[in-house]
Amino acid sequence: MKALASFIMRGRWQAIGVTLFFAMLPFLSFISAVAVALVALRKGWQESAFMIALLALLSAVLYLFGLPWTLFVMLGISIIPVWLLALVLRATVSLGLTLQVGATAGAVLILLIYGFVDDVTGLWERLIMQFLSALGNGESGLPLDNAEQMRLATDFAQIATGIQVASLLLWSAINVLLARWGQSLLYHPGGFQKEFHALRLNVLSLLVFAVCLGAAMLWPVMWNVVWVLGVPFVLAGIALVHSLANKQANASVWLVIFYIVLLMMLPYMLWVLLAFALIDTWVDFRKRMGSNTAE
Repeated sequence: MKALASFIMRGRWQAIGVTLFFAMLPFLSFISAVAVALVALRKGWQESAFMIALLALLSAVLYLFGLPWTLFVMLGISIIPVWLLALVLRATVSLGLTLQVGATAGAVLILLIYGFVDDVTGLWERLIMQFLSALGNGESGLPLDNAEQMRLATDFAQIATGIQVASLLLWSAINVLLARWGQSLLYHPGGFQKEFHALRLNVLSLLVFAVCLGAAMLWPVMWNVVWVLGVPFVLAGIALVHSLANKQANASVWLVIFYIVLLMMLPYMLWVLLAFALIDTWVDFRKRMGSNTAE
């Protein structure tokens, strides 16, 4: 990571070269977003905006030559959200506040979608039913009859928008964290670990989450907002696990076990991490365990 970050920060055209190169690789395209975020964190919005503009120009040229508009999609869905979060982090120098800003923007986006798009839930139901029907027509098929498929589609359609926006926020936040790590390796060795371990949300975030959770009991559409507002708490829960594990002997072993359990028990572990972080806003586990990290 340090070698790649060093090459990106060597100059404008090196950074642009990395961004364009990895943008062409489907499974490594996230590195383009990390590169843009790293430049944004270190040099600000103007230099990073130049990179985005050049990538948009390349996308337009490729599209004119008949190639798919995949780069346009990646630019809008992957790179720009990461870039905006990186700029917020640069301005606030606070991971917690950056995640809260991202979650707030995601919640507003969901409300706008439901406010201006007709029958969002019905649209998701039709898409999900098409997907389930395609699976059912395959060789293996689905062990579900039409009524069960319809019930599954109806239930998932209620929260599908929130899951999509929450996934985008989570992925964008991870890319920003990678960029922050790269910045730390180059300019502040050990700084990212301290910053990430200290990630803890404030009581106001807890109250907003609780209010939205209560509202979801009355208005099911608010479950979409709850999913998005939960993302910062999930990341704060992971940071808390890292912080507490770092105080133990064989910290790396404990973290390997944690991530194995996390992957094996998805998505249930996400709710456990969320609850862990929610409790931490009141209890402050780091302080109780004698942590010296600042909030």
